[in-house]
Amino acid sequence: MEGENPHDATETQPSSDRIKLNVGGKLFETTTYTLRSGGPDSLLSLLSNRSLHHHDPSQPVFIDRDPEIFSALLSLLRSNRLPSTAKRFSNQELIDEASYYGIESQLKSALAPSPLTGIDASLFTTIRPSSDATVSDFNAIDSDGSVWVAHGGQISVYDWNLTHSGTVRTHLDYISTIRRIGPGVAAVGSETLAGLHVYNNATGDRACRGLASD
Repeated sequence: MEGENPHDATETQPSSDRIKLNVGGKLFETTTYTLRSGGPDSLLSLLSNRSLHHHDPSQPVFIDRDPEIFSALLSLLRSNRLPSTAKRFSNQELIDEASYYGIESQLKSALAPSPLTGIDASLFTTIRPSSDATVSDFNAIDSDGSVWVAHGGQISVYDWNLTHSGTVRTHLDYISTIRRIGPGVAAVGSETLAGLHVYNNATGDRACRGLASD
């Protein structure tokens, strides 16, 4: 019909795709696609489904959480990266909120260093062990972000957020080298005792010892 704009139907986003959220008293408007990008089991995905089928779309869904951190996490879902405003919060604050919403894996990917950047050795001022604190070697694991640290005769493990997961006391007085060789298992070497010594970090048991030969 004359006078109609043929682009109106394609340029107008259906209102049913938009969702209003009230997070800690601050209003947000986003789409079901953005909320569901956190995964089907995330709280935000579940809320988007409930909002579409059981909620008046004109009324925002209320979430009693920090709105400023939510704003950063919503930006993460939109662009797969954290905005500059996220630097105002500690990693632990971001992780706590991401865990609540069920999008911790997305945050983990965003916080991971670039493969070309590698691990920042200055982080060891953060994870320095309280006992036998001189770090002799460490092994950073790409697959899960954990860091295995040798200090004195002990092995300490930190998760991707540099949270201490556990410490094992070995039979060695000093560990020169350490490598994780499997889930929860590390091989260590010492200049004071020949051989390769394998420890289970979960149990603290010495799994085996291999002797080097010429």
